[in-house]
Amino acid sequence: MKKAYVFDLFNTLAWHNRQEALEEPFRKYHEHLLATSLANSCLSEEERRRFLGIINDSEIRLYEDSGVVIRRLKEQGYKIGMISNIYEPFAHKIKRELNNFLNLFDYIYFSCERGMIKPEPAVFEYTLNELGVKPENSVMIGDDMKRDITPARELGMRAILIDRNTNTIEELIRNGRRRK
Repeated sequence: MKKAYVFDLFNTLAWHNRQEALEEPFRKYHEHLLATSLANSCLSEEERRRFLGIINDSEIRLYEDSGVVIRRLKEQGYKIGMISNIYEPFAHKIKRELNNFLNLFDYIYFSCERGMIKPEPAVFEYTLNELGVKPENSVMIGDDMKRDITPARELGMRAILIDRNTNTIEELIRNGRRRK
């Protein structure tokens, strides 16, 4: 019996419109920025201002089914977790703009606050420990095979790959339950 669902954030539950603007100038700092605060980053003051400007100008939106599915799973008694490799300014923006949605989760792991990013097994282990569930009693849903799916499976979790161009979370969960 599955007792918890753990979700990735971007391209699974939500999207933002500034990916390309962030990729080119900050590509070489990407992994570093996911695992640290902006104040402790290796960016110069000018780079920090530019980075913050892009994020502050971004639009973050939930996919239409995200809130509905999370609420339904909570009502069915599942623990709900989130693991996100996320830049600190995005984490702050999400906490401000999507606070009601975030309150639905039993535990949220933001890489910038913990200093470790997916696909490190310890990220998944820490999250499952916080949720109080074993890997075999949990499901990971994410959009990245390398960072979400493979490490979850290696730990013993069931894992579901989502492509938001062709799937909704609800249909993937429903189809996954049939396959048990």
